[in-house]
Amino acid sequence: MARHEDRAEHDAARTEVLERCGYRVLRFDNEVVLADPGGVAEAIGAALRLRA
Repeated sequence: MARHEDRAEHDAARTEVLERCGYRVLRFDNEVVLADPGGVAEAIGAALRLRA
């Protein structure tokens, strides 16, 4: 299994590539998604409204 540091580096590199392609990346921990799906949905909605 990948170490946290390795995963963080991989995520950062992937985010950089996606952002260069014009995407905005939002990341949520699994625990947050499971504990507060409504809050996650609100955060996604807020991010979409910022782009409109």
